[in-house]
Amino acid sequence: MRRQLQDRYLTIRDHDIRYWSAGSCGRAVLLIHGLGTSMEIWKHNVEELVKKSKVYAFDIPEFGHSGKKPVRDDFQSFMAGFIHDFMDAIDLEVASLVGGSSGGTLSIFFALKHPAKVDKIVLVDSAGFGNDLPLILRIAMVPIMGEILTRPSRRSVYRFIRPLVHDPSVLDDNLIDFHHYVRSLPGVQEAFMRILRTFCSLGGTNRDVLLPFMSALGNIKAPTLIVWGRHDRCFPVEHAYYGHERIEDSLLYIVEQSGHLPNLERPYVFNRVVNEFLGTEYH
Repeated sequence: MRRQLQDRYLTIRDHDIRYWSAGSCGRAVLLIHGLGTSMEIWKHNVEELVKKSKVYAFDIPEFGHSGKKPVRDDFQSFMAGFIHDFMDAIDLEVASLVGGSSGGTLSIFFALKHPAKVDKIVLVDSAGFGNDLPLILRIAMVPIMGEILTRPSRRSVYRFIRPLVHDPSVLDDNLIDFHHYVRSLPGVQEAFMRILRTFCSLGGTNRDVLLPFMSALGNIKAPTLIVWGRHDRCFPVEHAYYGHERIEDSLLYIVEQSGHLPNLERPYVFNRVVNEFLGTEYH
């Protein structure tokens, strides 16, 4: 029987935050989702990860059911401070971070800012390892055009999610309905476009943001597992090899028959590999 996760709420830096807490023993693991979605992206993973870990997840500010107060500061710097304060609020001195897509960049940025707070990192098809962006995101950088493309509807949701998976059969009605619901929440589209345009342009990821980030990858001290879908059309698998080369203490696992969301598309493989990496040692 699948675990029923209870929504909990905290106020962190004047933002009302929805989060989950599951499990009572093992290392603490913090799941960090990407832009435009919510912590439900991990729903196929918590049940297995909690067998060996204490698992926490939250809706990042302005997304999911967290508060929609706009983040006007530099988003990465804000999130580094936010994750730090979230960990303090739930009494975590150290945690392993599992970040998907742009949640991977937030995990890296936090680990660089607060290395003593991070013992392991899992990067799942992370942003920040190259300039490539899918065409639909490049087009979305055009004013007005982006707002039209991302206007919440089942069709626009399908158009954005379809390139993220290798097997379209995983895009059932429940998944489309859920993402339509999440993207239709007040303020989410505006936040998604505002933050995305901070980091991206018609030419791809902004180089003034990307290059300093890429050059800092060698400073990551925590053991790192890079998990990547072989058929990722958002961030190609070459990005995974780049990150593996630059992060000294890293392992790489390529998930076959998977696109950008291996934790959703191949959860049995993903859960096994991540659990093996995180191990069973207690803090």
